[in-house]
Order: sequence, then C-alpha cells, then structure tokens
Amino acid sequence: MAFRCLLVVCITLLGSMYSSAKDWRGIIPLSSSRIDVERIIGPPKSQGKLVSSYEFDIEFVDVYYASGPPCGSGLTNEWKVPRDIVVSVRVIPKKEANLGALVNDISKYRKTTDPTDTRLVYYFSEEEGIRYTVREDARSSLQDVISVDYLPEGSKYHLKCSTAMSPVASLGLAPFERYSNVSAGRQKAIFDNFAIQLDEEKQLTGLVIIYSGSHKRASRTAQWIHNYLVNVRGVEPDRLVIKRAKRGNELSVELYLVPRDRKVH
Repeated sequence: MAFRCLLVVCITLLGSMYSSAKDWRGIIPLSSSRIDVERIIGPPKSQGKLVSSYEFDIEFVDVYYASGPPCGSGLTNEWKVPRDIVVSVRVIPKKEANLGALVNDISKYRKTTDPTDTRLVYYFSEEEGIRYTVREDARSSLQDVISVDYLPEGSKYHLKCSTAMSPVASLGLAPFERYSNVSAGRQKAIFDNFAIQLDEEKQLTGLVIIYSGSHKRASRTAQWIHNYLVNVRGVEPDRLVIKRAKRGNELSVELYLVPRDRKVH
C-alpha cells in the first residue's frame, strides 16, 4: 500500500513538472525575470551571464535569459524583451520518463524527426510553447523523454524580432551545431564533423546560415566555409547551401543537415 501511494505521488509530480504548458513551476518565458526565478526556486547551482543551471532530485534545469538589447545576434536575443527576462527553460529528467505518461493528447503537437538520427523525435506545440525531445524505439512503443523545453507560446510571437527568424524555421529542424566567437581550431573541428556526417549520410544536404550585421564579414565567412568544405573536406558543391541573414552586429553561424526532399526558402 505504501509503495502504491509513493508511485502515485511520483506520477503526479512528473505530470506537474512536464505536462503544464506555458510555464514551468510558475516561470513564464518572456514574462518572468531572473529575480522571479530565484525567488521561486532559489539561487542556481551554477550560472553564466545568460543561463542559470539547477539540479533537483529528479531533474536538471537550465533557465535561459535575454541578453539585451533586443534583436541582437545571440541565441537568447531573438525577442523584444529587456535583459534578464526568461526566454526558455530546459528540463532534463534524471530517470527515464515515457512521453505517454506526460502528454494527454499528442495530436496537438507537430512531430518532426531528426534527420541525423531517426531515433530522435521532436514534438512541438507552438500554441502552448512546449517541445519534447524524445528517443523512440521502432521495435516497441517506448518514447523516452530526453528533455522538455518551455518556450514562448504562440500568442507572444509578436515579440519575436523579425530579423531573428531563421530561414529553416518552417522545417522544424534542430541545428547540427551553432557557434560564435570560437577559435580557428574549434571552427575547423565543427566543420570537420559536419563534413563527416554529410559523407556518411548521402541523402542529406548541408545548410549553413551566417548571421551578421556586416555584409563584408558575412561574405568572407561564407567564402572560407565554402572553400574549406568543398576544397579541403571534399563535400560536393551541390550538397551545400550557404545563406546569409542580417541579425545584429556580431557574427554567429548555424549548421543544419537537411533531407533533400525539404526545400529551404
């Protein structure tokens, strides 16, 4: 009897932590501030300028904040909100949690499969602002939740910077890699891994998006990337797409592996 009660309590806690849309423990993206977060769940175990990390009994949690000013090039700078406003919360369970136990109606979520690993599936509700990253086993009905992201709900998209919209937003793909302000050695290592993946997965196309307020700098970066991938790493030119987009002054780069049957606008 005691074990049954404990099991019910655990299931209830899991449901409250992962199934609630729009907020996590009262923390609401684009509304709550860093002060609100620390008032609700206390000081973080570790923190940086843009993220606070927590560890609880059954989960790890990362809270991401806007870096300000709005519409910069950083990954946490895509919203017209002041500095230190929460932009997303990522929850990573310590133990396996099945998606079916956390979500009542999966039909409300848009399902996409990671092109680099078909075992990874994303369930995203734009209306509720919640995304589940799940590992699925085709041989069984298991759907293990790897992480849950609490994001701005659809009604707040008017606060999204127009310059921050990604050319692949409509595809629902997670980036292979993102970087900014890295060393030359680290940059080469990133593109080495990218080229290896393209060589192993012939059905994929490599997409690189360069964000920068400087057209000249973006052009130089695009030229270097094309030369390195094509002439050094041997990637076929027709399997590589490089796009430039203006977003703030700093340079940042996103890499995607895109199935060839999907078009990038």
